[in-house]
Amino acid sequence: MLLIACQPAGRVARTMSPRTHRPVSDAPHGRLVRCAIGLVILAVASSTGLAAGVAPQKTASALVQAAESETDPEVRAQLAATARRLPARQGLPVAAALLARDGDSTDPYIPLLCWWALEHHLAANREDVLALFADPAFWDRLMVFEHILPRLMRRFAAEGRRQDLLVCARLLQQAPGPTHRARPLSGFEEAFRGRVLTGLPDELVTALAKAGGGSLILRLRQGEAGAIAEALAVVVNPKARPDDRLLYARALGELRVSNSVPALLNLATNDASPAIRRAALASLGAFEDGAVATSIAEALPQFSDEVRPAAFGLLTSRTASCLILLQSLKSGNVSLSNVPAEIVERLRTHPAPSVRDLATTLFGDSNAGPPTELARRIGAVESALQSGPGNPYAGEPLFMQRCAACHKLFFKGGHVGPDLTPYQRDTLGTLLLSILNPNAEIREGYAAVEVETKDGRSLTGFVADRDANALVLRTLDGESTTLRPSEIDSLQPTGRSLMPEGLLDGLSDQQLRDLFAYLRSSQPMTK
Repeated sequence: MLLIACQPAGRVARTMSPRTHRPVSDAPHGRLVRCAIGLVILAVASSTGLAAGVAPQKTASALVQAAESETDPEVRAQLAATARRLPARQGLPVAAALLARDGDSTDPYIPLLCWWALEHHLAANREDVLALFADPAFWDRLMVFEHILPRLMRRFAAEGRRQDLLVCARLLQQAPGPTHRARPLSGFEEAFRGRVLTGLPDELVTALAKAGGGSLILRLRQGEAGAIAEALAVVVNPKARPDDRLLYARALGELRVSNSVPALLNLATNDASPAIRRAALASLGAFEDGAVATSIAEALPQFSDEVRPAAFGLLTSRTASCLILLQSLKSGNVSLSNVPAEIVERLRTHPAPSVRDLATTLFGDSNAGPPTELARRIGAVESALQSGPGNPYAGEPLFMQRCAACHKLFFKGGHVGPDLTPYQRDTLGTLLLSILNPNAEIREGYAAVEVETKDGRSLTGFVADRDANALVLRTLDGESTTLRPSEIDSLQPTGRSLMPEGLLDGLSDQQLRDLFAYLRSSQPMTK
């Protein structure tokens, strides 16, 4: 049965899954193959009927053949998962065959499942995995180039042991050409985000230099004085590539380059690009400088809606800057109505009595309503939605104004919160509760944490990435702050969502219907 089920599928009828928006098989073939592969996994895991958890050779060969020719993407995803569970000598050929399928490079699951398989086998069979990269043709496979090379390099660079860093040097030396070397270099740079590059083995330093790894960002992380001047020149140049300006603006803050503060402050208050302003504000938060906080508080009224959250994030990160913000509010320089609800709540609950008391004086006590008030609000919105039709085309700009800073829907929006596209958006009750009471159910990985740093900062966000060398905190303004473990004093979950309440406030009944028509639509809106 296993050999029959693992034969190529031929032409399989397809439909689109409403939940995942990807092709699935509606023929029995896909279900049969998945069942058969599941039996292989079960047998290997339990060693029942197999020698030491090894699949029979005919079955292993059939799995490789299926990986080479299978037409159903769900079956190919199952094969990638099987490649992890099989012994390396049987699983790696399956993974390699799947990685040769360039058309799967854009699949949301298969490339990551293939990486999952390779990473698993690295632990006990490192040389077997690395042997795949001895073939120059392997580097040209699209999934390998796009998805595997940066992750492989980052994995070894993040470990940081000499033996791992020597593997980084080996990969750079094996790369067939400059374009191929650029991919592992990007993973290497990602691994050292927020870290100073020191103590590298001579072999890796030589390999980096030969690979063009004397890039400005790596030289900056190595602490070269000339690199700092070069990076500052790029950051302040409005004609430079925007991506380069963002990269160096963030790096100057991560590396605490103190002489960059004047340039960063000028960017934060005067640059034409909102993205550059936000990056500069995030970097300025790394420096304990009262003059910076005062300047940002004075500039608050001129910041756009895109930039203002980053400014509030900086001003609420330290006790001294919180007081500067509150005094600015008290003097009338900044309108109380411009302060987001989550910032008000953060000031009201601040651990410092001086901040807490002044915030309560300015904003009053918390006005969160009881459960009956939530039920009343849900009922009122439901009534408005049921009173007439909505226009999803009119709802799209409302989504962009109210939600897109954090959430993505149909490839539009930010990356602070989860992508809404695969969510069950057709269930009105669930959707309303998530919007009106975002703390009722928080998706795993998006619960807010509060980080206290040893230099006196208090930062709130969710953990976007973490390894032994760095923690990346994603804040409500969409910016990421990278912290070394030695910088962190404490990290505590808040039990709350980063999503603020009151997102529907101020919308008319028709606007509510339009917004929800867009939120519940099954496809992107195009005019």
